[in-house]
Amino acid sequence: RSELEYIGVDPYGYSSSDNTYVSEYERYNRAHPDLAVHYSGADLSEAFENASWTYSRHGAHLLRETSEDGARAVAPLSLDLAYLDGDHDSVQIRKDILAWLPKVMP
Repeated sequence: RSELEYIGVDPYGYSSSDNTYVSEYERYNRAHPDLAVHYSGADLSEAFENASWTYSRHGAHLLRETSEDGARAVAPLSLDLAYLDGDHDSVQIRKDILAWLPKVMP
């Protein structure tokens, strides 16, 4: 059995073009006030550090980058599977698929 490698990619920050992450957190907080996520600014750095430490204990590696930048760090045809759960905007979905599809083996 071959060893599995897990890579997570998330900028843990705000979109430079809009407040995508702010609106996502606010929408989540309104829908789930009992589980509210209250991250902003520097808190997102702490969230990344916590997630990175937690996932690394299970063999995963987090890249604090945008999806497109993260894809550039992965060799073509080097993945068996790419699970994309990023920005749910149709334009960004297309960008994610175009960036990651060449990384997945047929």
